[in-house]
Amino acid sequence: MKHIIKKGDIVLIITLLVLSFIPEGIFYLTGNDASVSRMYAVIQVDGKVYKEVPLSGHHGTDVIPIQTEEGYNLVVIQDESVGITEADCPDKICIS
Repeated sequence: MKHIIKKGDIVLIITLLVLSFIPEGIFYLTGNDASVSRMYAVIQVDGKVYKEVPLSGHHGTDVIPIQTEEGYNLVVIQDESVGITEADCPDKICIS
């Protein structure tokens, strides 16, 4: 009976498995991990930061009306999520 998996195959699989964790280790050591403790919503108007709202640990509901010459948007932050609930755009594609 032939062996399908050889000793070299096992060494290769283990090596690739170990190498797959290197990026996670680099992100952890440099502090660039996607930590939930640093999650923010950045609201931009005309390419400029209008407001930064921390989402991590946010409880309750905040309503942020944005009125510009181009139109109106109503941004609602509820607990740790954010969305646009009202807008005057004709196709309503920006409402989520």
